[in-house]
This record gives sequence, structure tokens and C-alpha cells, in this order.
Amino acid sequence: MRLSPPALSTTANGLFFPERTPFSSSSSYTLFSMAKESTAPAVLLFPSTEINLDIIEKECAAGLSAAGLSVIVMAYSAETPSEYIAAAPGKFDEAAALLQEKQEKGADVPLFVMGSALGALAAIEAVYQRQSRVKGIILESCICNLQNWLSVYDANYTKEDFPEKEEEYNIGGIMQAMEAITKPTLIFHGAQDSVTGVAAAEKLQAASGARNKKFFVIPSAPYPEKMPLSHFGGSHYFVEIRSFIDTVCGINTWRQRRRQKRLQRDDGGGE
Repeated sequence: MRLSPPALSTTANGLFFPERTPFSSSSSYTLFSMAKESTAPAVLLFPSTEINLDIIEKECAAGLSAAGLSVIVMAYSAETPSEYIAAAPGKFDEAAALLQEKQEKGADVPLFVMGSALGALAAIEAVYQRQSRVKGIILESCICNLQNWLSVYDANYTKEDFPEKEEEYNIGGIMQAMEAITKPTLIFHGAQDSVTGVAAAEKLQAASGARNKKFFVIPSAPYPEKMPLSHFGGSHYFVEIRSFIDTVCGINTWRQRRRQKRLQRDDGGGE
């Protein structure tokens, strides 16, 4: 499945979850994987819209599951990037309801929101609007300038093509939202990202209103148009995510770390 092509771009058609059958604007794709421990933290992932969802499942969702986390992958259609981003809070509500339905009665499962590329902007919007219900946010290869994104993927793009309604999600709006987000923040970025340079990603990190924040640059990793950053970060990528989540949730005891390693071995994720 893929999102509807963005109406503002001429050659960007097919960037939204390529190699999937197109579906109507009311359709969506949801992958849910429950961790073995019913109270394990959960990650809601808004994936890069340019990567085949089969790859997202194998390269990213499977790694998060192997780390002992519940995983919800949300993909949905939109006519433009701004509409895709604006829909994120509602998709968060759907994911939270699904998690509540699946978890044990009375369990309090910490929920983290994660996003990649355009999905990172969706994650920012979801956390900005639902901050009281979120434990933390994880961003990778966040697009810090929608005009840059279009200029890379649309050879016929000009500044005059940029609709006014997209402006609220461009540069200033993104930074303002990050300033308002005080939840613990983890940011990954590829050293070879051609859409958003490392310097821009560092400004995003600096703008974050979180007191607890971490920033990692992954060597040789490009913008995630074919593979997610987890492909380039390897096992260390998931170790950092799990460590971040454990620290935020206060589950860093020796007994809990031993249990986590056992779960990773059982799922084939151990060394």
C-alpha cells in the first residue's frame, strides 16, 4: 500500500510507500507486534514514506520487536505533505486505542513516538498535540525543510510551486514545535543525508525543549529513500533506542537488563 501522490509535486509520484497497490484516501496500513512482556514499552512508528513497507517491517519493526518492544507501524494516505502531517494526531489516537485493546487490563504501557523522514514531521505533530500521553520521541532523518525535499525529488520544482498551506510545516513551524516538546528526545541522522544536512539536524536538536535529549550521526548513512537508518546503524542502533527508552522509563536494573538480553536471544536478536 502507498499514500496518494502529493498533489504539489510532479515527479514525486510513487515516493509514498512505493511498490504497493494504491489505495483510497480512507484506507490505511497498520502493523502491530506485541512484546512478550505485556508491560513492555511500545513504539508508534511513522515510517519514511519513500521506503517499501516490506523493508520497513524487516529492517526496522523486526529490530524493535527483537529489542523487546511492542511496535505499531502506521501508514496512511494523504494528498499533500501538510495533510499527511496534520493527520498524525488522529493516527496516534488510533494506535493508542489499539495498544489499550491488546494490553493486559490495568497495565500501564509507556508509549514512544518515532518517525523517519517525512514521518518524523508526523511524529513531531503527534507529540506536539498529544504530549501528555507520550513518554518520549525518536526522530531519524527529519526533513527540516519541505522545499528542499521537493527540490531534490522534483526536477521541475520551483519556489512558486510551494503552496501557502505547506508553510506552517516548513522550517519555522518545525522548530517552534520542537521548542514546545519537552519530552525526552532521541535523534538519529545520516552523515550523507542529501535532503537535510547534519548541520540542520543539529539545529533541530538544539531547538528541542527537552532536557533529556541525545543526538547521533550515523556514518555513511544517506537519506532513507531505499533503506531506513537501522540498516546502516546495525545492532548499535537498536541498542541505543532500547537504552534511551529504559532510561526514560527507569528500567535500568541488572535484573531487567538480563531479562532483556534473554528476550533478544529468544527472538534471534542477540549477539
